[in-house]
Amino acid sequence: MPLAPGILESATTLTADIWADGVFTDMNKEQWFRFTATDSTQYIHTMFGTMTRLYVRLYDSNGSTLGNAIQLGSYGSSDGDKVNTSLSITSGQEYYLQVTPYSSSGTGTYKITFNTSTKSP
Repeated sequence: MPLAPGILESATTLTADIWADGVFTDMNKEQWFRFTATDSTQYIHTMFGTMTRLYVRLYDSNGSTLGNAIQLGSYGSSDGDKVNTSLSITSGQEYYLQVTPYSSSGTGTYKITFNTSTKSP
């Protein structure tokens, strides 16, 4: 299924090792981020505010999904900066992350970034 027009163009740009703020409200149940891969394996890191779990899904620059959504975080976990997932991709290419709450009724805040390390910045 193709993405709605404008989604990729309006994505927030992520910079390696720099935390970007995320927030889900009753009116906003998904956020989009873009990043340019700096290596063939990138780690997505989250630091939870009031959110404790969320899903991320990777897309290529054409808007095609790459694999299944990945759950980050766990119930009762506030230690989100220790949660990461590795993505095997092509260095120098642009990718997109769709971030959605774990629960359809989920609202709250989080931070997200990427880098080439299993350790968060």
